[in-house]
Amino acid sequence: MQILDFGVKMQIRTPIDNVDGNTLLRALRTLLVSSNELDVATGTFEIGAFLLLEETWQALDCIRILIGNETTGRTREQLIEALKTVTHESLESEKERGDFLTLERLASVRDAIRSGRIQIRVYSQVPFHAKLNLMRSRVQSSGPFAIHGSSNFTQAGLTRNVEFNSFTSNSVECDNFRNWYEARWAEASDVQTEILRVIEPHLRRYRPFTVYAKTLHSYFAGREKPADEWEENESVIYPMLSQYQKDGYHRALQIAEKWNGSLICDGVGSGKTYIGLMLLERSLRDDKRVLLIAPKSVAESLWEPLVPQYLSDRYGRRYRELYDIKRHTDLGREGGIDEQELRYFQEHKDVIIIDEAHHFRNPASNRGELLMALAKSKNLYLLTATPINNSIEDISNLINYFAQQNRRHFSQIGIHDFRRHFREIERQFDDSVEVQEEILRRDEEIRQDPVLKHVLIQRSRQYIKDAEQQTGRAVLFPKRKIQPTVDYSLREVYDNLYRELQIAFDRQDPFLTLAVYNTAKYHRNPARQMEHRQIQIIGLIRTLLLKRLESSWKSFEASVERLLVKMAASLRIYAPERFEEWAGTNRLWWQVVQDHVSERLREDGEDKSRPVADPENLQRQIEQNPDEEENDIVSVGTIKDFDPSEHNLDNFLDDVVTDMEFLTGLLSGIYRRFYADRFAQEPDAEKDDKLRQLLNLLKEHPDEKFIIFTEFSDTARYLYGQLRNFEFQHVVQIDSQRKVNREDVVKRFSPCYNGVDDTNPKPIRILISTDVLAEGLNLQDASRVINYDLHWNPVRLMQRIGRLDRRLDPAIEARLNRTNPTVYVWNFLPPDELEDLIKIRRRVDGKILRISRTLGIEGQFVSPDDDNQTLRLFNERYEGTESVEELMNLERQRIAETSPSLWKRLEDLPLRIFSGKRASEEPPPLVNRDGEPISLNRTGARGVFCCYQMPESGEIRWYFYNSDTDEVVADVDGIWPEVRCGENASRHTASEQQTLRELLRKIEHHIRKTYLLSIQAPLGTRAKLIAWLEVS
Repeated sequence: MQILDFGVKMQIRTPIDNVDGNTLLRALRTLLVSSNELDVATGTFEIGAFLLLEETWQALDCIRILIGNETTGRTREQLIEALKTVTHESLESEKERGDFLTLERLASVRDAIRSGRIQIRVYSQVPFHAKLNLMRSRVQSSGPFAIHGSSNFTQAGLTRNVEFNSFTSNSVECDNFRNWYEARWAEASDVQTEILRVIEPHLRRYRPFTVYAKTLHSYFAGREKPADEWEENESVIYPMLSQYQKDGYHRALQIAEKWNGSLICDGVGSGKTYIGLMLLERSLRDDKRVLLIAPKSVAESLWEPLVPQYLSDRYGRRYRELYDIKRHTDLGREGGIDEQELRYFQEHKDVIIIDEAHHFRNPASNRGELLMALAKSKNLYLLTATPINNSIEDISNLINYFAQQNRRHFSQIGIHDFRRHFREIERQFDDSVEVQEEILRRDEEIRQDPVLKHVLIQRSRQYIKDAEQQTGRAVLFPKRKIQPTVDYSLREVYDNLYRELQIAFDRQDPFLTLAVYNTAKYHRNPARQMEHRQIQIIGLIRTLLLKRLESSWKSFEASVERLLVKMAASLRIYAPERFEEWAGTNRLWWQVVQDHVSERLREDGEDKSRPVADPENLQRQIEQNPDEEENDIVSVGTIKDFDPSEHNLDNFLDDVVTDMEFLTGLLSGIYRRFYADRFAQEPDAEKDDKLRQLLNLLKEHPDEKFIIFTEFSDTARYLYGQLRNFEFQHVVQIDSQRKVNREDVVKRFSPCYNGVDDTNPKPIRILISTDVLAEGLNLQDASRVINYDLHWNPVRLMQRIGRLDRRLDPAIEARLNRTNPTVYVWNFLPPDELEDLIKIRRRVDGKILRISRTLGIEGQFVSPDDDNQTLRLFNERYEGTESVEELMNLERQRIAETSPSLWKRLEDLPLRIFSGKRASEEPPPLVNRDGEPISLNRTGARGVFCCYQMPESGEIRWYFYNSDTDEVVADVDGIWPEVRCGENASRHTASEQQTLRELLRKIEHHIRKTYLLSIQAPLGTRAKLIAWLEVS
């Protein structure tokens, strides 16, 4: 230990090793009090370490810092860049300890560098490992002194590392040190200017607009990969994409890279196909094996023509060897993917792209189970405009294909069981009015769901229009005009049958026992699971009968006939004598049923020579040719495993006969009402009020193309026959079973938008279709769509209208001579008496609310003057209301365009930049592409806003401490209106520095107790503060 006397005695204990409080920092603080000069030589320098000296350096007349190069082979420029990086990082670390105090001390350092009191040089001649702190006493009677040894001038070297440093006050040694130092100093280069460039941004008094722009920049930065040289210069598809499609493509790549899959859910008709094409091309370019899965109609009309057109020549052998396409129906049916092919896809495919992916929402289906097996260890890109069809569970099931049953797949963002997470969201939904009001309040919270924010890409049509207008490439969509609804009377259609049907559909007194579907009821020891399943089946059948009743009498008739055939088949198997008795009693009507069913089978392409006389054969053929994939009521639940010995057979057969007698009586009434002949072969169109309304509508527009959608093939075929009977020309009908070339039908109906000549000798003016053509196709040559019946799932209605109401091509519009493209929509709705009977409107309302309120899905499907809140909301979503995040992104793009120099600087600004603004100062108005104002829910709240980057995931999150409520808000949708400001907003701060520090600690405490706790971050983990703003 040495004792020095500079007028005051000081003790310096050597060696100085940073052990037990004997730190180099403590020694320097002690010595500098009585010094007037400090010369430092160090291999590495941190300005944060210099700030640790606090005020002890302020009395020094001169400070020289000589920084060396401990790494071989670095040029002066490289050394300076490294020094700038270390300086910046050191300052960021120091600011975390205390922003305002650090900045005050840093300002003093800056001023001292400017005045020349602090001089900094770098030594780049050779590697430089010297460590020296040389001081000159301000007391003339005392000589110089020095500390030399192993410590760099860094925080670790001054305080933490175990070092070995010696202190000396020997004049001869110190003179030698000074001579050495002067020689090296003369060989070094000044870097004060470079250091000041690093320091200045930390000390700048930022305007509130700069802080606001920085937080917007950070919020969206990194969400999309930037375009690379191949995409810009060599890709076939990339130059064809609009900017929003490029953004979606890049975002999809980034999401899949992190989470193994992404959901691309832009609205109907917005061009998702081309995003899928770009993902396909990227995969081929990267030598990845791709499997594309699409619905049959979409594969034939879109993917099979487009993929070879654009990619086969460019990628040649790679295209042939790496790419396969399959239909949805190939998964999970006989003749689809065999075991050998399945094994090949499992082992060799790298990427799976699925168009209309919502068809895989049921994981228990055959196709769902196969996809789960195929998707293992692959990247999935799921394209669908409707990720939610019936419930939130739909989207959870889609995500699970790339999560691969790993409930902790999203634990990195604090969701440790994502399946439970979505179930809890689902529980919030109910059809009651009270719960729906609660859903309205929770709207934006759900839209900010953490899982969906990370894996889902969904841009509204309004956002696409506004975004493309900002890039100078306006996107053309048609206007949509909802025509007055087409009303008809069920009472007039069914006449006296209506009252009988009304009673029959009374749920309190079911008109059918449906014993053939409810065998558990007669089992002597039924399994609870089977009981539950069969109860569900019975409810489904009654619902489907009701839907068919509304669709058309012909569809209702067909369903009743199929039910009767199934019951007759069961009765003939288990009680042939009772069947013969029933058949003899009802010989006329039973013959009509057999004739009708046989005719429908022949329309489906069945061999006319096949015997169909016995009910078992009829039933087999019906089950082999289901009416529609989701709506066949006869092939659901069979009695193949029915064991008479385990059931009360007499009761079962009694109920079967009772049902058959009821159905026979019902059919006899239908035949008498709707047929002109006693053998029920010639329908009487005059009896069908709904059909008459359709005929009148078509006659009013004799030259326009129409597509008529119905849910049921029986209705479609009935309408086709009637239109032909009334001599309408160029009419074609298509459904899931009709043996027609769908691609040919699509091109004849909409040639221009499918790339063919519009002079086909067999054009189609009226296309009648079930929902097999309701998705994924371009039918924009037409501009009129009729929804003949109400599809109870409003998602399907959106898809139907979306065949016409989709992105247009200006060149094709000019070719079609359409200057103001408009899509006209007519809806045949359940009339008042049907609404009274089944309250269908309320059921539809509940579904629309649930879907639109979760993901902003778009559409209005009822009436132009409907005052129902939910349907008006649905209409807004269709065209129309951008989410807050979309508006933020548009503002981000506007700032980038109007303030390009600022925007370029934002990425290089330091962390923790601070400013303030007045809460009372109105931000500039937010307007859409037409100049119309967009209102935001701005309350003028006062508090502190912070933008943080979360550890591990790197996610950017916004927080606002509301001084009025003493609460921390983490909802971006609620924060953004409060912090928006214009370029001319004045800087204003009102709180003391200590108060601001306390509020910042409250926010960081909230982050620790919420986000960091949810991701189970290690103790001491901190979020990184990007910028903060006082609103006062």
